[in-house]
Amino acid sequence: NQQAEIKKNEAILARLKFLKAFYCSIVALDKHECSGVSTAKQLLNTALTLVDPIKKTIELGTHGDLEKGEMLGFEPLVNQRLLPPSFPRYVSVFGREAAVDYLQVVVKRLIHVCGVVEYTPLHMIIDFVSEFSKTHPCVLTRSTLQVKLNSFGLSCELCFKVLRVLRGYPIIG
Repeated sequence: NQQAEIKKNEAILARLKFLKAFYCSIVALDKHECSGVSTAKQLLNTALTLVDPIKKTIELGTHGDLEKGEMLGFEPLVNQRLLPPSFPRYVSVFGREAAVDYLQVVVKRLIHVCGVVEYTPLHMIIDFVSEFSKTHPCVLTRSTLQVKLNSFGLSCELCFKVLRVLRGYPIIG
């Protein structure tokens, strides 16, 4: 019984460390002129190493019934009054394994975003934006990329306009 309690406490500690590293990396990425990118990359790597202990202890804790839409701490209708009048949208809730896998993908993509500051030529940045946009659309990672490009004085729209113009040339297309 004491071993199970220790394992639960270690699982909680891993999750708290992950959240701390993840949120601190988001704050570090928001610093002006890319001054916090190295710190953010270090924190994201820390968060990535904590995903495995979280996966190993995923069966611990209280479980909700996903078929009924029940999840501890989640109420799908809580913000319903804040939404504009439109067709009702169904909120799908990830299972535990899928949620942890999704967080792992988000952390990896944010680490990838940290790499954009290493590119100086415009064509490398354009290639980066083009490749980054092809896989796993995610509001957080795309917004972070936009903020980092804005700190360079660039924008994703500018990169896409350049790509559209360049596609017209037969030697490049």
